[in-house]
Amino acid sequence: MQQHEAAREASVSVATAKAPLPAEAASEFADYHRGAYAFWQGTVHWAEARAAFEALLQRPKTERHYRSTWAAYMLGKLAVYEHKADAAKWFQLTRTLAKEGFADSLGLAAESYGWEARSELDAGHYEAAAKLYLTQLALGDTSAIVSLKAIIPDRPNVFGMLNFGADGVALPPDIEADPAETGKPVAVKISPLPAPPAANTLARCVADNGLRALVTAHVLATETVPDSWKYPDNQLPVDPAAEKVASRSEQWLAEIEKAKLKDVANAEQLGWIAYAAGRYDEAERWLALATSDTATAQWLSAKMLRRAGKLAEATEAMQKAWASLSKAKSLSTDEGQNDEFIYRPDSYAIVSLSSNAAGDLGALHLQRDEFTPALDIFYRGRLDDEASYVAERVLTLDELKKYVTSTAEQARPTPRWEGDGLDLRWLLARRFVREDRYAEAALFMPAAYQPALKIYVDALGDAADGTLSKPARAKAWSTAAWICRAYGMELMGTQVEPDNFASEGSFETTNISEMRAKDISRTAYDDNGKLMLVKGKPPALLATAEEKKRLAKNKPSPDLRYHYRYIAASLAAKAAALMPDQSEELADALNTAGSWIKDGDEKAADRLFQIIERRAAKTKIGKAASLKHWFVEDTGPWSDAMEAMKAKLEVDIEAAKAAKPQ
Repeated sequence: MQQHEAAREASVSVATAKAPLPAEAASEFADYHRGAYAFWQGTVHWAEARAAFEALLQRPKTERHYRSTWAAYMLGKLAVYEHKADAAKWFQLTRTLAKEGFADSLGLAAESYGWEARSELDAGHYEAAAKLYLTQLALGDTSAIVSLKAIIPDRPNVFGMLNFGADGVALPPDIEADPAETGKPVAVKISPLPAPPAANTLARCVADNGLRALVTAHVLATETVPDSWKYPDNQLPVDPAAEKVASRSEQWLAEIEKAKLKDVANAEQLGWIAYAAGRYDEAERWLALATSDTATAQWLSAKMLRRAGKLAEATEAMQKAWASLSKAKSLSTDEGQNDEFIYRPDSYAIVSLSSNAAGDLGALHLQRDEFTPALDIFYRGRLDDEASYVAERVLTLDELKKYVTSTAEQARPTPRWEGDGLDLRWLLARRFVREDRYAEAALFMPAAYQPALKIYVDALGDAADGTLSKPARAKAWSTAAWICRAYGMELMGTQVEPDNFASEGSFETTNISEMRAKDISRTAYDDNGKLMLVKGKPPALLATAEEKKRLAKNKPSPDLRYHYRYIAASLAAKAAALMPDQSEELADALNTAGSWIKDGDEKAADRLFQIIERRAAKTKIGKAASLKHWFVEDTGPWSDAMEAMKAKLEVDIEAAKAAKPQ
């Protein structure tokens, strides 16, 4: 075992360390180590490598259980590297040996499909290569996806991604030394590949079912949406749909038409290409030729029905498409989720194919004034911004309460990570607070913030009690102001615009409400990095009169970012109205309240500053503010008392968060 370990170490490091191969007891392991050692010494030693691997396979079956698949696999790779015609037989032998029970600890049987496909590709056998790569992919090896892309004849070169097969590019080396150890990379030198004997063409792809399906899939994936990356600073054109983005789409459709095929599999996918290129009559014709009731066909059918104004039929077709796609499994993520990072003009997002379908279905529900079904499909589809928009701005409060209490818990998708997903119960609680329905808010507010809510509500009650003394009422207004400022996001903040509870207030998100109200479909960043609405082609599905009516009614007051800060400042001003003139407490309250809102509403803040000049100019804070002609960073007894209250409450909140949820 010590000899084997030393030989293995020498064989894997020979390309960089040049260590000699130590003596080793005769065995299948020794044979393999000799072959590997010779292989990594470079092309002049490959004959030695081949002889060692072949010697291993000539051993009796009982003496080569662990390295037979490895040897056959390496013989195939050598044949590919040396452009020999017998590569396929060695990869096929690799799979045969694995089936016969020889050890395949590295999964070489599955990987051999890709290398056999490479040998077929080098020979110009694109049809055979495609089938082998697809088999490799079906066995779970997703590296086949990159190889499949190389078969596409008109695929443009993409920076950092290899297009091998049609241009004689050399295979990438299998090993490269660590520059930190050697000073420069050292790789196995491989002679360039000759140009394939028969170059792949679109016409050739049309004639073969497999190649035709691959090119169709590639065109669908890459050519049917505008390329957001080509515009400087993410400034999309006013109407991206007007740009010529479908040239490859049109070329592929032309080749298909030229072939005059009698039977075309996946005709609905060609219909999608035509639809995205704006050739709607062709899309309708391809859809009519579709022979299967796939999600792709149903989705395209929904698009065409929507264009014809048949919203009920479009919604029914889209429901079928989404139901099918929501059950689909992904090749690239765990636990059956088909989520992917995608780029939107204003953000990155995690969106799945089923989520995109949910977006179309939810939009159709909105178009029909079916607002609760729209929320349901957005919520199930993990489209949290869209679901939040409907929940906060479109549904009535009682409609939202009914959905949350009767449906939402059953509709909630399985979380992908801790804290994942929209918390509709908390959203409902905050909306209850914004509409002064505090008793109902308490039923849905998380336990951690129940104490803060109670203090806030009790303080408002005491402040409005005319039987209490002015100092008592001033203290109550002050308490309410500080709770509102310190915990306003958690108690009453909006999920998306304007407060953006979803990002803890850190980021400004797309103002869906304004876009829907103004019939705008796109946003972009201005020179200052601020999101702006971009006028141009309106959305395909405009907001209805009823939706716009609800938007006007269901908005926070004021409709400004961090709107609760303005409420807090107003409460502080009410407290100040009950405080004695020229007191440090008065100056502190007004100065602090003004600081809360001065960056968002300078006019409102200035009104508070004028009160300081009129009623507290002789105080320490008042003098400093007068000297600066604006609010100062100084604090006083009012702030100290409120900070002490906040510190005590913060301890209770953290304890509640740490406790086991009830």
